[in-house]
Amino acid sequence: MSFYRTNKYKKYPSKLRLHEKDATFLQKHPIIPECSIFSLISYTSRKYRKEIAVEDISETITFERLIENAKILAKSLQNLGLKKGDILTMAVPNCYQGIEIFFAANSIGIVVTFLNSHSPIQEVEKYLKMYGSSVLVIEKCTEDEKEFLRKEGNIQYIVTLEDIRSQNDESFVISYESLFHINTKSRKRNIFGKKCDAMILYTSGTTGNPKSVVLTNKNIIATAIYLKNSSHVTQQSGEKSLVCVPFCYPYGFVTSVLMSLLCGRTVIIGPDISKDTIADFYMQSPNIIFGSPALLELTMRNIPDNMDLSSVETFISGGDFLNEQMAKRAICFFREHNCKEVEIINGSGNAETCGGNTNAYGCNVPFLSVGKPFYGVSAIVVNENMEELPYEQEGMLCISGKNVFKEYYGNPELTRQSKFRYQGKEYFKTGTNGRLLLDGSFELTGRSSRFYIISTLNKVYCDHVQMALNTIEGIESAAVVKHPDSKWLYVGHAFIILNDKTMTSERIIKELQKERKTFNGEVIQLKEYEIPKYFTVVEKFPRTKADKIDYMELEKESLSIYGE
Repeated sequence: MSFYRTNKYKKYPSKLRLHEKDATFLQKHPIIPECSIFSLISYTSRKYRKEIAVEDISETITFERLIENAKILAKSLQNLGLKKGDILTMAVPNCYQGIEIFFAANSIGIVVTFLNSHSPIQEVEKYLKMYGSSVLVIEKCTEDEKEFLRKEGNIQYIVTLEDIRSQNDESFVISYESLFHINTKSRKRNIFGKKCDAMILYTSGTTGNPKSVVLTNKNIIATAIYLKNSSHVTQQSGEKSLVCVPFCYPYGFVTSVLMSLLCGRTVIIGPDISKDTIADFYMQSPNIIFGSPALLELTMRNIPDNMDLSSVETFISGGDFLNEQMAKRAICFFREHNCKEVEIINGSGNAETCGGNTNAYGCNVPFLSVGKPFYGVSAIVVNENMEELPYEQEGMLCISGKNVFKEYYGNPELTRQSKFRYQGKEYFKTGTNGRLLLDGSFELTGRSSRFYIISTLNKVYCDHVQMALNTIEGIESAAVVKHPDSKWLYVGHAFIILNDKTMTSERIIKELQKERKTFNGEVIQLKEYEIPKYFTVVEKFPRTKADKIDYMELEKESLSIYGE
């Protein structure tokens, strides 16, 4: 991908030439165009218009149709009252409709926020109020949920992926398909601003409510181009990317979906990749897989011995650190399934950097390393005083680049605290500890959070679940650890000290399904997959020498009780 200046007085070109030579993508300082994401994908579609852009369980969409559908949907969104700068909320699983609506909204300056599709309706309503969203896109909605949103929310329309009969344009609940039949009279297109917000995504929220991260068009485009420059994702038709990461994570939508589409690749998606469905997705012959260590484990456990995986060239792992032992085991697994050459790549990122900081492709780095910073990204390691440290010394990784987020929504003070200036550049404090090696790669030295990942990369933070348990009357103290599971790879195991000896696991689960207020006033509500599968009552917890709960011992005890 190449972008040319027309003359020395113009900062950006009057016309984008997107398909000169693929080699021009490999620039150490790539030019990031000042345009919308929709404009960029529109130029890409000119070359690949008849090629498949998205493969869903139920639908196949060409690049040409993707753009045309987005244009129709953009007019429908305007007719629903949305305008430039408004925030459209989506709580849907991975699906082609989510991609089409995003491009439609982006084309007219509407900001999109993706919520986890497993979020309780009370949590969805909280974000609707926060952003002032008048339109919610959701997979399905029960009658109780509709009434709740009608009374409590400020929304005017619910767009559901379900096929709803007997409706009209003025209905409170309308179907996605009906958007193509709304009076789409010509509307004046909103003028795109170079720093226009495009998306709001969320940090992990390890011990409380996640932070809302505002990303501009430029942030997202920069990330896609940085990743393309730092990997071998080729720009040629016919190749496929299997995306197994929920859209609500930057790694899912930005670094997997958008980057693949900008390269003219087919994106294979599905709402639920589990042990029962994973083989079906591999049967579509993907070349690159965007996943996690959990998905890699799911693959090795559930792919039949006789299945041909020769199409797979690369497995890009994110969301959690992929250790060397698993990587070597995975390489052997793919070779046993007819993959002559397969690369397993580690990477790291934050929501604040659109899901990408480093990439280990082609770096020839030690396996503990998560690779080198993307081309176009500056990285330093600092101490507690924000002073740069030399190579090999441990500290916090800080990132500077055009992929660094704009702000935390509605929290300017937190935004200010998360950044600092050094040698003329603005750096973001990633919170990730490690050291820069002499070869320029970054080595992780540990993580402050305890979490596990289910098959689709949804993270469950043990401390977050633990906090919810400790708010329940009758529970004196709780400690949560992960436990291996045949369906989800890992599930939660809660060890509990009770005040009320009559408390049962059924009662605890019912309490966890409700909104809970923590000791510091935060309101949290666990998603269904966050609720522990196992509960064990104990008299006391094992302790470390520092008198802290020994979670490693609890994990061992969990295995001794329920096995692997």
